[in-house]
Amino acid sequence: MEFEDFLDAAANELEAAGIAYTPQLNTWLETLWLRGVVPHRVVQEYSHREVQQ
Repeated sequence: MEFEDFLDAAANELEAAGIAYTPQLNTWLETLWLRGVVPHRVVQEYSHREVQQ
């Protein structure tokens, strides 16, 4: 999957979960994409990220 396709799908997943997508998330989303995380797992990763911060 190309990064742009991943980004679109991930943004849709975040917004469906009530999490506002912002361009500032792009760097974090790119790291997920490089790790091979699939878009439907992005919300779970986001929740984990929030707990760690």
